[in-house]
Amino acid sequence: MIDQAQILRKIAMEKRGLDEFIVENENVPKIITIASGKGGVGKSNLATNLSICLTKLNKKVLILDADIGMSNIDIIMGVNVKGTIIDVINGEKKYRRYNFTD
Repeated sequence: MIDQAQILRKIAMEKRGLDEFIVENENVPKIITIASGKGGVGKSNLATNLSICLTKLNKKVLILDADIGMSNIDIIMGVNVKGTIIDVINGEKKYRRYNFTD
């Protein structure tokens, strides 16, 4: 299994830029995780703004706010949700897809 550091070592050893590596592997899904042990540091704002920037680059984006107690990306995005990821996992609610445009 390849870890993150191994990929970075490969890029550094080959003396290529990261942008070159990303273009070369364009069809491979990318996962970006934003996490912190402390609340109120801007994780949701960063995730939301990053997703907006990526969609403007014609990238498909999925945001999963896994903060079970204090998720608020729905508030930032102006979406009225009627359940949480826990409701979906428990089979009480169905997954709903939201599409946003400029």
